[in-house]
Amino acid sequence: MTDTEFKGRDVDLKYVFGVLILWAGVGIIGLIFISLFNGSTVYFLGYIFPVVMIPLGIYLMKTSRSATAVGESYTAGMVYRSFRP
Repeated sequence: MTDTEFKGRDVDLKYVFGVLILWAGVGIIGLIFISLFNGSTVYFLGYIFPVVMIPLGIYLMKTSRSATAVGESYTAGMVYRSFRP
């Protein structure tokens, strides 16, 4: 099982880099669509890089120490905002 006990300012870099890689891949795809609307051509190899980055970012986020299921994240957020279900 993974260790979820954090000591001080212990940051899970696997999760942080997963988020950064995921959003960079999504941003590249967004820029590709914007350039298509401007009339430029996009090569097929331009799509491979973000398509690899997005699953890699999701994988890094889900295999990190602080990865939780969606329902658990929602409940933790509610408790953080002082609302206990």
